[in-house]
Amino acid sequence: MHRALKLGTLKAVRHTLTIKNLSLLVLGLTLTACDDTASGGTVLVIADAAVDSSSPDMSAPDAQTHPDCDSNNDGICDEPSRCPLGTDETDCVTACEEGESLAFFAAACHHRGLLEPVLRIAERDTATRVNHWIDETVPAVDDEGRMAPRHVRLFIPPGLSAQSAPLVLMLPGNRVSHYNLADYTQLDSTATANGFIVGYVEQPWRSRTFSWSWYTDWDWANSPETNPDLALIRTLVEHLTGAYPIDPSRVYLAGHSRGAAMSVIAALEMPDIIAGAVPQSGFVEFGYFDRVQSWRGQRKPAFYFMHGALDDDVCIDCIPNGRCGVIPVRQCGSVAASDALVAALRDLGWSEDKLSYARVERAAHRWQPWLNQTWWDFISRHSTSDEEQTP
Repeated sequence: MHRALKLGTLKAVRHTLTIKNLSLLVLGLTLTACDDTASGGTVLVIADAAVDSSSPDMSAPDAQTHPDCDSNNDGICDEPSRCPLGTDETDCVTACEEGESLAFFAAACHHRGLLEPVLRIAERDTATRVNHWIDETVPAVDDEGRMAPRHVRLFIPPGLSAQSAPLVLMLPGNRVSHYNLADYTQLDSTATANGFIVGYVEQPWRSRTFSWSWYTDWDWANSPETNPDLALIRTLVEHLTGAYPIDPSRVYLAGHSRGAAMSVIAALEMPDIIAGAVPQSGFVEFGYFDRVQSWRGQRKPAFYFMHGALDDDVCIDCIPNGRCGVIPVRQCGSVAASDALVAALRDLGWSEDKLSYARVERAAHRWQPWLNQTWWDFISRHSTSDEEQTP
């Protein structure tokens, strides 16, 4: 997480953003099960971030897309652990200005444009970048069946002319806010150069661990179809392809660390809507490797794996009940990482045209922006309309 600015600086910069730089504020369209009342109007797509005249004024300080959080004004910022982003306004503004526990509140602070990375972008690149970000909310459930709306930040490349553009959904790693991903992955530049749309997807907030973490820890042997993240990704794809000029046959997933794990799982479980996946520092666990080895789907999604050989977080050579080669004292437990996953998919008949592996010898647990164009060139050749294959 990035550090916060000091209180006095925050207040001064916040005034500057409000008065001088309204273009920093992103547009919103809300579909949430918390309230049946639509916000009114739609967000048009959008090289220049135009808004339908019936849309609410999102630049107004008091504009909201949700009812207030039930616990607003109790002195605790409850976003996004118990309330949607933008609903616990008083408490979260105070928490962000005072720099409280930013590991917990980073998404709430980013949402309000108060953290340093957002300010840097405003100063450096407002005209070409910030105007092309759009925040969306979609309904989702957690592992206990409760509604917990999830967020995605879309990047629409400036001047996008494609009537039906590809979509890449980027899934962050454990405890990482989706607001951090543009700078971390540099995908905005790759999207602009190649004419695709990027969606930076919020992972679920887990009350058990008090952190953002995908539901890769699941009963894969008995109830894979009930996984909340698979349901979320399907809902998200259906909504975005209906609302934006996106080619539904060219939807791809990219992910880092635990987000990479979810990208592998979602591609294998939903090859009807996911054309391919790009896992960086990927793995599976909790019995999912057994499911990979027995995969019997009809259409093989494309994969471009990336993994640093020096990764001491997700050991590249881990197999269930094995030992990490980078840190010999570490046991792998139920984890199967990239080496094992690539080998298993090749055994299942994935050809070189469908599977590529960048095993980066001098890299650790980091996204590799220098490979963005390489993996895009590979993965973008594939679509869900590829001829069906059988193992």
